[in-house]
Amino acid sequence: MKQSFLMTLFALLIGSQWQLTTAQQVEWVQQIGGSGDERVWDICTDANGNVYVTGETGGAIIGADTFLVNGTRDAFLAKFSAAGEYQWATTFGGEVLPPTPNEDERGRLVRYNAISDEIIQIGTYEDNGSGAHGCTGQEVNGYGMFVAAHHPDGTCSWFQDLPGLLATGAAIDDLGHVYAVGLQSWSQQYFMAKYNSTGDQLWYKFLAEDAAGHWIPEADGELTIAGSYLQGATLVGATVTPTPSAVANTLFAQIDTSAEQLLGTSVLVSDSAAGFTCVNGSPDGTYVASGGFLENLILQTDTLIAGSEQWQPVLARLDSAGTPIWILHFETSEVIYSAVPSTVADGSSIYVALDVASPTTFGSVTVTSTTARDLVVARFDMDGNCLAVVQAGGLWPGRLQLHGTADGGVLVGGSFSMSMDLDSGLTSTGGIDAFVAKYGQITSVPEQRSGADQSLHIYANPNDGTCTIDLPEGLEWTQALVLNIYDLNGRLVQSEPVGRHSGPLKLDIRAQARGSYPVELTDGAQRYSG
Repeated sequence: MKQSFLMTLFALLIGSQWQLTTAQQVEWVQQIGGSGDERVWDICTDANGNVYVTGETGGAIIGADTFLVNGTRDAFLAKFSAAGEYQWATTFGGEVLPPTPNEDERGRLVRYNAISDEIIQIGTYEDNGSGAHGCTGQEVNGYGMFVAAHHPDGTCSWFQDLPGLLATGAAIDDLGHVYAVGLQSWSQQYFMAKYNSTGDQLWYKFLAEDAAGHWIPEADGELTIAGSYLQGATLVGATVTPTPSAVANTLFAQIDTSAEQLLGTSVLVSDSAAGFTCVNGSPDGTYVASGGFLENLILQTDTLIAGSEQWQPVLARLDSAGTPIWILHFETSEVIYSAVPSTVADGSSIYVALDVASPTTFGSVTVTSTTARDLVVARFDMDGNCLAVVQAGGLWPGRLQLHGTADGGVLVGGSFSMSMDLDSGLTSTGGIDAFVAKYGQITSVPEQRSGADQSLHIYANPNDGTCTIDLPEGLEWTQALVLNIYDLNGRLVQSEPVGRHSGPLKLDIRAQARGSYPVELTDGAQRYSG
């Protein structure tokens, strides 16, 4: 029998088109959450496949341990085994007085140093109170960046602080040297610091102005960046050309490990703005880069890729000089909040992740979100052919992280609020929670179903100011069912448990702006939307 209930709701809502395929390919999930907000900023693995995650916490439960924060926010570093078992975690941060929820303390980057068998964490701290203490006991005050090295058992090896407003890049070369890149001032000036494998700073240099991106090391003693640059940009003292005709062009460049010579550049021109946010090397000497552009992107062959006024995500494979071998454009009509991360797994698979709120096409597969924001991870071969796609509803808008694994799978990090239908379902412990998930090699695609199977059909009752929701016959009524209402930016407007209701459910959104509001009904394992 078809079920219905009444809801006091003053908005017109539209049914969704796709049924979510979650994934027998999810091997494990770890949730990081507490009364504050948590976010994952970076992921890496060591030689044994152990997983290291860094980010920010407002006071969280990580694995079996509860962490309090100094102030309102701290950076964290956590280790999980290759099978997803919690090993250890550590936090670092100062205290800002009077208290502010905007403490700029987070772990931004994490890398594995194969030479020293250490995990390198880079981030920022802020303190005007009793001081922040690094993992070696060193006290730091004020505002700056830190570089910390940990042994695989979690003990601290070395800790250094350095001037900087924002940690933006990290690389470790084949001699074990550590490179930290940061924003020196809000005038878009960047620096690079180099350390040996025991933590001694070798130099600290001005690196670039109006040019930034993702850095990776090369085996031949070079460093590669893929990012973007503005008018008048310089990199290691050389002017980057051609001058952008609009806001920004994409940038691919290589420098020496002394940060003194610009060895080569390659750019893609845009009518408005363009940039790469991620670059990965592959075994054959080519690169995989991802990012986005506004309006039109012009390739070196004078080929024009038409876009729109929304930021359009792209995935590209570049040759050793940074020239595109192929480039894919995932057209969307909605704002993409993530930085469009990509990664290479086992040398033969490319993964890219997006937060999706409107129909987005990957090869022959068009994915439509089932909630206000869905996580979508797509797998491609090295020729740019889409092989598989998975999605999970309930993503919180913001940065996503990817890291390919040796078995051809991928690690995914992000955040959610209230609930997320990833694996068997996640439920928030307070504010915004973070997650790390391990997918095996992705092989499935979202399965299209008729709208009557999984949509919430919503009918207005204008005479009494209510709406009637007809529910799919396949819904299993449980005590954990919750009705969530979001705005089109993915912000939760209202949430109400419905599992115990026997009469009309009253939610009033008249205080919100007029427009369309996505609705979801979920208990973590089931999810229906309209």
